[in-house]
Amino acid sequence: MTERVAVFQRTFTEDDQRHFAALSGDWNPVHTDPVAARRTPYGHIVHGVHAVAWAMNAFLVDPAPSSPSRIRVTFLRPIAVRQPVVATWGVEDDEVVCSIEGRSGVAVAIRMSLGGPAFSDPCLPASLAARGTPADLAFADARGLEGVTDASGDTAALTATFPHLVAALGTLRTAAILGLSRLVGMVCPGLHSVFTGLDVTVIAESLSSISYRVTRHSVARAPVRIGFAGGGISGSLDAFFRPRPAVQATVADVAASVEPGSYAGQTALIIGGSRGLGEATAKLVASAGGTVIVTYHVGRADAERVRDEIRAAGRQCLVFQCDAEHPEALLAQLDGQRVRPTHVFFFASPPIHANRGAFDPDMFAAFAAHYVVAFDRLCRGVADRGGARVFYPSTVFLDDSAPGFAEYTCAKAAGEALCRHMARTLPSLQLYPERLPRTHTDQTNSFLEGPAASAHEVMAGIVKQMSR
Repeated sequence: MTERVAVFQRTFTEDDQRHFAALSGDWNPVHTDPVAARRTPYGHIVHGVHAVAWAMNAFLVDPAPSSPSRIRVTFLRPIAVRQPVVATWGVEDDEVVCSIEGRSGVAVAIRMSLGGPAFSDPCLPASLAARGTPADLAFADARGLEGVTDASGDTAALTATFPHLVAALGTLRTAAILGLSRLVGMVCPGLHSVFTGLDVTVIAESLSSISYRVTRHSVARAPVRIGFAGGGISGSLDAFFRPRPAVQATVADVAASVEPGSYAGQTALIIGGSRGLGEATAKLVASAGGTVIVTYHVGRADAERVRDEIRAAGRQCLVFQCDAEHPEALLAQLDGQRVRPTHVFFFASPPIHANRGAFDPDMFAAFAAHYVVAFDRLCRGVADRGGARVFYPSTVFLDDSAPGFAEYTCAKAAGEALCRHMARTLPSLQLYPERLPRTHTDQTNSFLEGPAASAHEVMAGIVKQMSR
């Protein structure tokens, strides 16, 4: 039986992310670069160690109940930036326990034993460098990996940010725990990492250097384990190598699978064409002689990469920025350049995450804002300009509902209903709603799911059907 003793609330912002990165030295882009993070399975997420340090600092109020002697953490699911979370502390037997819960359920579980050893707090080494580049390791590179890092940082900033944690553990141990975030996010696994667990024992030692070694390395779908000692702590941590961003077929590969000139005369507007299904569609149409208009929301570099690859093959591609929820500005730009799409493909989407808790109206509203409201605005604007053939990507989750995706599937079902309505009321549009299988894209790139079809294979038949 757990006795609840304290509850704290927090929403981590982009500024919080940068501040913690400077304190810890963990500049992994999944935490500090929202554009790069959108190409990972979880999107832009909070440093797990940041959430732990915040919750412990909130609990260890002055006067602290006692110095921690052991801290065990399980990272169950990521915390999205700007997602409100609640940390609930309780007493269970001879430990204090904490669950940090977000929209999708418990994200972090902490178990803390008290009565740790006294400490003499030496001065920390010099402040961390402003920014570093994470190591880009493959899973095989981690076998036998070992080295030395240190507990370093800005003493004043560390104390100002986590005053109660520093009072309980000292600046050296606090910096060492924050440095574990740097070890995972910048060293091993590095760039493609996910922190999953931590077991720290507080020891009576004052050296700032921290030695580490990979002690478990089995298969890529299991976490590696890293043992560490130094900076007043010892123990082990677990971390996965997460999947690298999905890579789509090249223009040359796509061109070999289409009939030359078969899409000549088409002008395809691809909303969300900088990666995934949109990128594959752009390459299919362009490779067979069509002109493509690729839009992006924030991923300008990705969109320009697609454009440059298409143009290098002697094909035609334009790039425009577009907020999918407000497509009117884009359509006005196309009017100004006398560009009239004959085909429209709608791939705009917010991040897709599972929700293991109760149905979340806010999550549903976020999906519906794209899949229903934004799609309706785009279609009506296109209809007012003479019409086009319009593709709407739905999902096979409507046939075989997956646990945790009720909000997503409800929004997609509403989008299908909207397509049927527009087919009756907007005769200048030809609607092509299609329930797509699980496809290999950044949105579906994950650890535990089964095999997925390639985006090129999925879209090839659809593009061909829409061109008849």
